[in-house]
Amino acid sequence: MNRGSAVPSNFESFRRQAAIWIQLSLLVMAALMAVHVGFTRVMGYPSQGLVILFAARFIEQLGELVWLQNLKSPLSESAMGRYLLATVILGVGFAFAASMLSNVQESHYAALMVLPIIVAAASHAPLWITLLTVGVSGCLTIFQVWYFYWREPHLTEYYEAATVVLIYVVVALVVHLLVTMLRHREQVLEQSVAELAQTQDRLVVEEKLAAVGRLASAIAHEIRNPVSTISSSLESASSESCAPGLRDELLGIARNEAHRMEVLTTDFLSYARQRPPELRRTQLALTLDYVRDVVQGYALAARVRIETICAQDDAFTCDPFQIYQALINLTRNAIDASSPDSAIVLRAERKGQAFVFGIENAGEPVPDDVLHRIFEPFFTTKSSGTGLGLAIARKIAEGHGGSLELVSNLPGQIRFELTIPNMELA
Repeated sequence: MNRGSAVPSNFESFRRQAAIWIQLSLLVMAALMAVHVGFTRVMGYPSQGLVILFAARFIEQLGELVWLQNLKSPLSESAMGRYLLATVILGVGFAFAASMLSNVQESHYAALMVLPIIVAAASHAPLWITLLTVGVSGCLTIFQVWYFYWREPHLTEYYEAATVVLIYVVVALVVHLLVTMLRHREQVLEQSVAELAQTQDRLVVEEKLAAVGRLASAIAHEIRNPVSTISSSLESASSESCAPGLRDELLGIARNEAHRMEVLTTDFLSYARQRPPELRRTQLALTLDYVRDVVQGYALAARVRIETICAQDDAFTCDPFQIYQALINLTRNAIDASSPDSAIVLRAERKGQAFVFGIENAGEPVPDDVLHRIFEPFFTTKSSGTGLGLAIARKIAEGHGGSLELVSNLPGQIRFELTIPNMELA
């Protein structure tokens, strides 16, 4: 037998198939013995030799099943081939012995011959191995007929035996054909999956490169504008014909644009160099109070009230400074989107195994055409700002194993939720 092609290369698949064949063999043996016992008037009681043979086969098959399930290391290709060969030989030998020991001319134990034939046909063995198994099984079946009728030949019995052998051939060819077709489809599927994985990897690389390109373009755009403004302002201010008042105004513009570049650089570094969270225990109410105090001045300038709601204070594990930063970014965005004399509500609560922070304001909803881009770095609908606030906040949430989502986008009810899973300190 060609060991390299006769057994599956995947040991786990081989072990599963072997276990299935053993269980099927045990079931068939139990059913045939039950039929024999149920028809003792016709077949007589099972002989002592037959009972011993079945008991030995049961014990051997159960031991084989336990051995397969407890193998610590995979079998080699050659070892699996030897196991398959032994399975077929033992199966054919057992079926023949059971038929002979039944002491019945037309023994139903010949059905056991089908099992090793199917095992051979379903394996990776070449077709001639399957046909050889069929040939041996057929010869033994005809020999059994000859053994019982050699003194008084009955052509009808030989005809029935030949019919059984024909059934063996049909079963072997059908199983071999079906298994070959299934393996071919499996190979095609594996090839398709491999090609799909390669395509996916290529798309991921291309998307990463495209994202880097978009990011670089956005940075260049954001930096070019203030640099151009600073350059033209300083050039005009340095002119001898520039009036003192205008010079002060131009220097102020250059100073403001330089500050905007500093803010942009700081935000970008916060986004690009997000460090792993340094976990510690902190309180929900303390977190809300800190965020409210930090943005209070910004809110007063915009004539917006900040309200905090924490129905049940609880301790949770996080990097408090990162969570503060995320919530401050979200709250400042909410302030920018709110109309004067309105209120922003900061909520914190525990939901199952997670802690949820909600930031709600009564502004206009985010337009549908830009909704999918709100977490994109450098994307903003405001006249000023870096467009990194939401991107940084989401990255912080994901760094904690959580999420940041826009859960409500209705007129007068805009609500972001930052969810942090319940984590334990190491």
